[in-house]
Amino acid sequence: MIIDESDRGGKSPRATYTATPSGELKPWIKETLDRLSSSRKAAVERFLRYLEARQLSPATAKCYIQAIRTMGFDGKPYEELTSDDLIAWQRGLPSSRIAMGNGGKLSDRTVDAYKGFVRSFLRWVHNGTRLEADLPECLGAIQRHRPKMELRKEILSPEEVRQIVDTCDNQRDRALIAVGYESGARAGEILSLRIRDVEPDRYGAIVMVNGKTGERRIRLVQSVPDLQLWLNIHPLKQDREATLWPSRWIKTRPITVMHFHRLLVKYAKMAGLSKHVHPHLLRHSRATHLANVLTEAQMREFFGWTKGSDMPEVYVHLSGRDVDRTLLRHYGIAIEEERPPSEALKPVRCPRCGFENPASFEYCGRCSMLLRVKPSAELPEYHRGAEEAVALFVREVLREDPELAKSILQRSGIASMLAELNAEGGGEKSRA
Repeated sequence: MIIDESDRGGKSPRATYTATPSGELKPWIKETLDRLSSSRKAAVERFLRYLEARQLSPATAKCYIQAIRTMGFDGKPYEELTSDDLIAWQRGLPSSRIAMGNGGKLSDRTVDAYKGFVRSFLRWVHNGTRLEADLPECLGAIQRHRPKMELRKEILSPEEVRQIVDTCDNQRDRALIAVGYESGARAGEILSLRIRDVEPDRYGAIVMVNGKTGERRIRLVQSVPDLQLWLNIHPLKQDREATLWPSRWIKTRPITVMHFHRLLVKYAKMAGLSKHVHPHLLRHSRATHLANVLTEAQMREFFGWTKGSDMPEVYVHLSGRDVDRTLLRHYGIAIEEERPPSEALKPVRCPRCGFENPASFEYCGRCSMLLRVKPSAELPEYHRGAEEAVALFVREVLREDPELAKSILQRSGIASMLAELNAEGGGEKSRA
C-alpha cells in the first residue's frame, strides 16, 4: 500500500494497494500473490479489493495478508477447507515459520489475532458481503482463547530504557529508541516520520505522527537532546521531506519495523537485559508509566486511541493507580506526596553554555565541559593533586597581577559563576 502524504491537513490520507502511480503492487502484496496457487490467488485479490473498498487502514490489511499466509500458498481452494483442515492449521500456527519469516515462534496474542483475521477472511469467502448470513459450520473449528495480558513483568523501567540507549553504537539508533519510548507511538508511526514532522520549541519538540486515528501531536522533552544531535548529522538534513530514520544502505528509505526489532533485541542483549524486548514494548512501557500521570481521556489523545477504547483501563490496572489510593484512604493511611518521576532519562544542562545533553553524556556535546563534577573527596589522588596545583596557580596570579586576574575572571564568565555559587551558599546558610 502507499499513503499519499502530499496533503496532511487533518484528514487521514487515502490508502491504496499500489506502490507507484503506474499501478505497481506493493512488494509485500506482490510477493504473496506470486506464491499463491491460482485459485487461492484469485480469492485473495478479490478480498484485497473488498478491503480497499471498505477503506481499512494499510496496517489492518497487512495483518490480514500475514494471517492468510499462515494457511500456506498451495492446497485446496479456501472455500473447500474443512473443520479438520482448520484444526490442523491451528495446531501448527504457533510455530509457523511462514508468518514470522525468521523461523521464530508466534506469541499467544499474535496466534489469537491471526485466528480472528483468518476466520473473518473465510467468512467473507463463504458469505461475501452478506454480513447477516450464518457463520459457515467449518469455521466453528476455529477456537479463540484470548490470552491474559502479562505485561507487568516485561515492562521496561526508565532505567532499563536508558541502558538500552547507552549501548547504541550510533546516534540514529540512540535517537530512535529514545523517541520511540518517550513518544509512546506505534512503530509504524515512528518510522514513517519525516524531518518536517519535528518542530523544536522552547520546551523541547513536537512531533506530528499519523496513525490509525489520524494525525496527532506528541510532546517530547527527555529525548530531544538525542534527537537534536541526530538531526545535526542526518545525511539528508537539508531536505525537509527526507525520512527521519533512513536506512544505512538506501538513505531515501526508512528502516523497516523488522530492522527496528532486530536493533532493539541486539542492544537489549548488549545491555544485559533478559526481557523479551520489541518495538511495541516501548509503547506498553510508556503507557504504563503515564497511567499514573495522565487521565484516561488524555491517554487516549496521547497514544492515539479512539474515544471508546478501553486501553487506558488496561494500563491503569497495570499501574495500580486507583486501587492503591482507595485502599490506603480506606485504612486511614496518609498518602505521601507522589514520587518524583525517574531522572534516568532526564537531560543534563551544561553549566557553562546551557546546552541540554542526553542523560548519559559525561561531557557537553557543544562546549565539551565536564557535566558532572564529583566532590574532591570522591576523586582519585592525582585529581586532588591537580586541583591543589590549579588553586596554587590562581593564588599566585592574584598576588602578582590582580588586574590581569580580574580581567580573566570577567572575560571567561567565571566571576559571574562564582557570584551565583556564593549567592546559593548564602541562601543555604540563612535557611540553616
